[in-house]
Amino acid sequence: MAIHHGVLTLLTLTVAATIQSGQALECYACIPGTRCFYSYEVSRVRCTGAQDTCFSFRGDVLSSGVIYRDLITRSCGMTSVFYQYDPPIYPNRCSNVSMAMDPYTKEIYSGRFCLCNGSYCNYP
Repeated sequence: MAIHHGVLTLLTLTVAATIQSGQALECYACIPGTRCFYSYEVSRVRCTGAQDTCFSFRGDVLSSGVIYRDLITRSCGMTSVFYQYDPPIYPNRCSNVSMAMDPYTKEIYSGRFCLCNGSYCNYP
């Protein structure tokens, strides 16, 4: 199954993160073009910029009128962006969401988001 370019927007927008206590946060991220299910489909990324959380998501995504089922994504993210989801997604916990809209991409997520603050905390 090919992954729609729009679905990867969240990853593209979030592959920059934060400096935390003098050390850059590092997260697991999906290797582009993979389902991100098996360990060989996951890489490690150093977060830069304003990002302060690692995230993982598993569920369905509605993007440009197309539903992508049982999608898995992981990467660096910004807590401030997840707060703006409708409904908001909070740090250091997992949240089951139904029809949560990304405020920037307008993609709609239904599934399970997990946000965490420690390096490499977003796998599995």
